[in-house]
Amino acid sequence: ITGLTLTNGSAENGGLIQNSGSLKVASMHFTAGSATLGGAIFASSGSTTILNSSFVNNTAVNLGGAIAAQSTAAMTIANTTFSTNRNENVGGAIAAAGSVDVDIFHSTFTKNSAANAGGAISNSLNSLQLD
Repeated sequence: ITGLTLTNGSAENGGLIQNSGSLKVASMHFTAGSATLGGAIFASSGSTTILNSSFVNNTAVNLGGAIAAQSTAAMTIANTTFSTNRNENVGGAIAAAGSVDVDIFHSTFTKNSAANAGGAISNSLNSLQLD
């Protein structure tokens, strides 16, 4: 998926996108998504690649204001901006829980917040690489 703006979505898991397969997005704008898990994107398995995109004003109740990755998901994020995403529990921008591999390159996190842990990123029992 390339060059789209997704806005004002709401769901239990993944306010804008739920992925359990193979997903690649580039030059996307994710705005004002809301969910229990992953305000914009919820990845429960498979692979998710996010390039040159932005996540702004997304909210979640439990995991990941912008993105929640859980179970056996693999995620690569590059050249992406996360701004003013919020979570009522953990991971203001990103929450990774379970057996998840997350690689983040050349990305910016600004004014994201979580009530309990990880204002920008929350990582539980996973492989997390930041460059």
